[in-house]
Amino acid sequence: MAGTLAITRRALAIALILLMPPVLFAYLGEQGIPGFEWASLARIGWPYSLWAGAALGVIGATAWSALLRDRADDRLHAWADLIVRRTLTLVFLSYGLSKLFRLQFYEPYFHWQETPAGDLSGFELTWYFFGASFPYSIFIGLGEILAALLLLSRRTSNIGALLLMMVGGNILAVNIAYRVGVAHFAGLMLAGAVYILLCDAARLIAFFFGSGATPPRAEPQPSELRRAIVLVTAILALLLPIADKVRDVPRGLPVTMALTGAWRIAADSATASGLANEIDSTLEWQRIAFEKNFGGNQVVVWTRDSLVRGRFQADTVARTLRIHLRDAREAPAFEGTWQLRNDSVAVLRGVAGPDSVTLRLRRSRTP
Repeated sequence: MAGTLAITRRALAIALILLMPPVLFAYLGEQGIPGFEWASLARIGWPYSLWAGAALGVIGATAWSALLRDRADDRLHAWADLIVRRTLTLVFLSYGLSKLFRLQFYEPYFHWQETPAGDLSGFELTWYFFGASFPYSIFIGLGEILAALLLLSRRTSNIGALLLMMVGGNILAVNIAYRVGVAHFAGLMLAGAVYILLCDAARLIAFFFGSGATPPRAEPQPSELRRAIVLVTAILALLLPIADKVRDVPRGLPVTMALTGAWRIAADSATASGLANEIDSTLEWQRIAFEKNFGGNQVVVWTRDSLVRGRFQADTVARTLRIHLRDAREAPAFEGTWQLRNDSVAVLRGVAGPDSVTLRLRRSRTP
């Protein structure tokens, strides 16, 4: 039993040492942190690198057990503990703070609200559910923040890992059940929490199932390097949500933009053939939504049998509007002006390809 546990701990330690640094760099890169723009999960071959790291962990642990046995175990686990706890702290503290700032579970998009639940993807349905209640997002975020803070200290890391297993286990289950797309990332974070508990497995078993006193753990003296890493981890975790917010603001949709919301296009609108050709359909536009997402200003157009996303540019002073569908580098699907007759009715006049068009809109969803 003890030998199997030792090999399992070594395998996890080697795999996590190999995997967590590049995954952390990718996470920083995808959050827009300067200096890490080169990094992404796609560039490190995710998720194939996860299986490669797991295989190397098993091979490395087997070779370690055969050649070194228990020698140098302390150094291996010291490095693994440092990397795992700091990575988990950084990731979950930033995720928790992003929920408090409503950067992750944002208000449901207007086009989600206009789409029947059965037609939403697993990701859209999940984000709709979590984003619909800000207090629930705060509750989840506070749980992640508490677990991350407990991991900062070795003395409270077991409590943090237990809490993280509940939080991370739920995240992994949601990713798998609803096919959100980051199950491998969530699984790696959960494996980190399992590793922390395995390092203290003997003491935890004695505490919960033993009859005597639990033996104390030998605590290494904190070095200046460890203190510096703790400080850098805390600073990065605080900066990540701020960087995400700042990155989004310049491209954000003005809150005073009158067209924000979902609209139905009147059946008697003069819709030109150019609009239909732009979305590869002979049908007319039926509904349109103007909204904000993390890529900027998003427009969504419905026909009878399709839904197409794109980008738009709107001037709230000159009241001009340009809509690009699919590729912003192509000619605009619509370019012209907009006029708000009242809070519920708007008119778009302009050109689509070679044709002049007039679209009369009636609001169906308000901000």
